[in-house]
Amino acid sequence: MAFRLWPLLLLAPCVLALQAATAGGESAPIDRDSRGAAVVAGEHGAPVAERRGRRRPGCGRFCRQAGGFGGGGPHRTYVLVRSQKIRVARDRIFGVRATCLLNHRCVGAILVDSPNPCCEPDNIAHGVSRYGRANLRIPAHETRKVLVGITRRGFRYLKRHGRDPDAYTVVQLIQNKDDIVDVSDYLTMLAPR
Repeated sequence: MAFRLWPLLLLAPCVLALQAATAGGESAPIDRDSRGAAVVAGEHGAPVAERRGRRRPGCGRFCRQAGGFGGGGPHRTYVLVRSQKIRVARDRIFGVRATCLLNHRCVGAILVDSPNPCCEPDNIAHGVSRYGRANLRIPAHETRKVLVGITRRGFRYLKRHGRDPDAYTVVQLIQNKDDIVDVSDYLTMLAPR
């Protein structure tokens, strides 16, 4: 009989410790700082901000399928991407500043292309190379920096040449049933420092 009880005797201290930890009642609500990071009480009640990892660009199903259909043309611009200089970080991420001009949130995909043979070939017939692509989510009438991950070939190209003044973005929104895309002015891609 004692042989069968020894596993229960080993679990008893763990159960007691768990009950003692939860006996204090409900836990305090989590406070957040200006960046949205959780703030917890450290020693002597001083608030300590938890570490937040860096946001990584994502590319869902729509993002992976975007590009290569529809086209620009005379139409209303939904997402505005002005000419800008974009420096790629050492962790192979860059940000494109874009503005949603709709009365509701702009949701879709952003693609950063170049006519130069810099990176992954996207459309060989049209001579387009792709630096990267990412999901796009911008609130109505707001400007946000959209993070995009650069391809290995694009990263090597920029490190070797220093810059590419002929890059541009293609933005396609999920809401657009007619597959209209917004094509930006030229962007200047800069190598990491």
